[in-house]
Amino acid sequence: MIALENISKTYRIPQINPFRRSVPSQALAGATLTASRGETLALVGRNGAGKSTLMKILAGVVSPDSGTGTVDGCDIYRHSPALKMKIGLMTGDERSFYWRLSARENLKLFGALHNIPPRELSARIDEAMETFGIADAADRPMRTLSSGMKQRAALARATLHRPALLLLDEPNKGADPVSAERNAAFIRDEFVARCGGCALVATHNLDEALAIGSRVALMEKGAVVFSGKPESAETLREMMRRLERGGAADARTTPS
Repeated sequence: MIALENISKTYRIPQINPFRRSVPSQALAGATLTASRGETLALVGRNGAGKSTLMKILAGVVSPDSGTGTVDGCDIYRHSPALKMKIGLMTGDERSFYWRLSARENLKLFGALHNIPPRELSARIDEAMETFGIADAADRPMRTLSSGMKQRAALARATLHRPALLLLDEPNKGADPVSAERNAAFIRDEFVARCGGCALVATHNLDEALAIGSRVALMEKGAVVFSGKPESAETLREMMRRLERGGAADARTTPS
């Protein structure tokens, strides 16, 4: 489903003084990663490790500077409509909803953009709202919903068009423990196990990564330095401590 090799990306950061040149900031430095159907891959790493940039490249929002990559056979450089239909994207800092519209109206709008027939779309929206526990708030303006309910609405929207790949950047940010477990159960048991999809979940929570991921990938300084299933969260914490001490070579394994 995902095949990335030696992906690099450098941003240019503008300066406050317009007469100064922008400063380069490397977000990815030769990141290599694969994931298959029927797999939940948890992506962990410190702030600035490159997780969000990797997600944006897979979603076709950002183009890499170098490297090769495909999503279900579609080249990530082409940003084709076929690629976008295969992907459902959800971010922890969701700002793309129309706050004056209700949750139902927002889902209708984004479902129409995916060319879902109106009758089928209505049934999918009802099903999604029941699945994610927002049916009681379906007709309330989005601006009145709690942060956790907005996250659930975002997850409903990401799955509305039946994507093959879910890209979830901090999906449980602001969610209460019950909602977080509901979301994890849907991703792990319904979307991946029953439907055969693939999910890539970026999180700062190591325990969450181990609970939801069939595999865990650790990122540091724009590269994947570990990919596998460690026995416990403490294993990953020790790897991160080594990296902080400059022992990247000790933690690096061949990404799978």
